[in-house]
Amino acid sequence: MTIDILPDDVLLEIFHFYLVSRRSAGWRGLVQVCQRWRNLVFGSPLHLGVKLPCAARTSLGETLDVWPALPISVDQHLCSMLSQVECENLLAILELHQRVCEIDRTAVSNEHLEQVGQTMQKPFPALTKLLLESSSPPPLVLPNSFLGGSAPRLRVLELKHIPCPALPNLLMSTTDLRHLYLSSIPLSSYIPSQVMVTCLSQMTRLKTLAIEFYSSRSRPSQTSSPSPPSTPTVLPALTYLRFHGWCNYLEDLVANIDTPLLNSMSLSFFMRYTYNTPQLSKFISCTNQLRSFRRVDAVFYKHTIKVKLYLQTDLTADSALDLEILCRDPDQRLSSLVQLCQSLPSLSILERLHIRRGQHEESALPYNIENAGWLELLGRFAGVKNLYITEPLGLPVMSAFAGNGVTVLPALQNIFLEGLQPSGSLRDNVDQLIAARQSISVHHLNVWLDRLQEINRWVRAQLLQKSQQQHETPLQSTVFGQ
Repeated sequence: MTIDILPDDVLLEIFHFYLVSRRSAGWRGLVQVCQRWRNLVFGSPLHLGVKLPCAARTSLGETLDVWPALPISVDQHLCSMLSQVECENLLAILELHQRVCEIDRTAVSNEHLEQVGQTMQKPFPALTKLLLESSSPPPLVLPNSFLGGSAPRLRVLELKHIPCPALPNLLMSTTDLRHLYLSSIPLSSYIPSQVMVTCLSQMTRLKTLAIEFYSSRSRPSQTSSPSPPSTPTVLPALTYLRFHGWCNYLEDLVANIDTPLLNSMSLSFFMRYTYNTPQLSKFISCTNQLRSFRRVDAVFYKHTIKVKLYLQTDLTADSALDLEILCRDPDQRLSSLVQLCQSLPSLSILERLHIRRGQHEESALPYNIENAGWLELLGRFAGVKNLYITEPLGLPVMSAFAGNGVTVLPALQNIFLEGLQPSGSLRDNVDQLIAARQSISVHHLNVWLDRLQEINRWVRAQLLQKSQQQHETPLQSTVFGQ
């Protein structure tokens, strides 16, 4: 038996499996085996993902003469470092608009970006991936006729620091979009939340969405938000949402969408003195994958405060929801955190709470915050059983417990002081808490040792599970026994 007896459809599936593991470059080896393989590969470029990679130094004439009319992938990073000849070569490649399927160009200078915008005013019917990043301020605005106003096959779209007034119309045509990243959006490219929802309503296959505004120094005038519709827009495939900007913009957005498969969010808000996010709270509560948190980390940085929520209590798990507040005034960090937590649902069922300083962070922390601030924060976590406090936040937190230890965290069983040796005022606060709550145990803990032990337990559990699966499968047992 030889491979020649296999039918074409079987060979294509073998080629597909091979190219997925070897990425796109492997097709050149296949077409040199025999004429039959060459015809199969070149006859099914879309199915096999066959692309002709081109960059600034690609000899376009020689490349087109050697290979048939395959889809073209334009991949060129650091475009601002190219010579005039290399820039012209890339523009010549873009002129083949009927064949270009991927464009990845980062660090594009304004001069070159202007040329790209003029060249890409035609429809690109084969385009599935477009990544553009500007490198020089102020950002250059793409023309209204960019891509001919339509991109029906586009699956990945990322624009970074590039205004595009025609973006809403362009998004309305991208019904096959899977990943949308709008990063460092300048005010000149602001898209109202209601317009964005209308655009998203066409994207039933969208999996990841990122909307990041450039600066909080100026923002468009706010009008009264319309009441949420009775039937929000459903994004049935969305699993990840990233947002960076004004909290009221996110409020309008989540009030108008439904994401049944969403399992991860990363949200970053510009500094405000009040945070009121009832729509976000409702949105999280109605999302099946995000409404059963078990652990929370409150992390203090120099100019930010982060809240990381986990669906599991172990330290090896990835966070499902990250919230970040940008605070230029360090004294506002704790009060901002308290306000944000007041709008989050299901905090009362959390079992594990970490209060710590960010890694490699050496800025001053809120030592002198009044106890009321910490008490108000801890009051949101009525179900916490294990409290972890990392040096040097032990003293202000334990001081808050000293006078109110009976009422705060009623389910608390253990306090772990990471990197702290109780002494002085801290020792007095610990003794006072134990006297008031004899059911609470206070432990001195080495944080790195704790993490290592927990990771070791996780690795052992995985190895045990794998071993059990092997023994339950007779075929695998036989193979490994040879």
